[in-house]
Amino acid sequence: MDRTIGQCTSLDTVRRTTVASVIALKRASGCPIVITGGTEVGHAPGRYSHAKGYKLDIQPNSCVNDHIIRHYPFDGIRDDGAPLYRAPNALYARELDHWDILFFDPQTS
Repeated sequence: MDRTIGQCTSLDTVRRTTVASVIALKRASGCPIVITGGTEVGHAPGRYSHAKGYKLDIQPNSCVNDHIIRHYPFDGIRDDGAPLYRAPNALYARELDHWDILFFDPQTS
């Protein structure tokens, strides 16, 4: 989809490692994964942002919620109040209506 339209989820310019990481989450959890936010406009800017291809939003569901909370340690509260859970290659933030996930390269973590 066109990443200049904020109401459309775009995977244009998403990083290869981000795609591989969300696929790995799906395989490890066995959960349905629905991507609700990608590289489209409307997300906060930054070095490790949606626009740079490091972040995806996924729809919460009981399966994915349980997997993240059970398998990854709690890592504090983000400035906006979102609880954080840290995986070896990702930081999961539980926002009100989605999981905001920062996928990073293992060698940079």
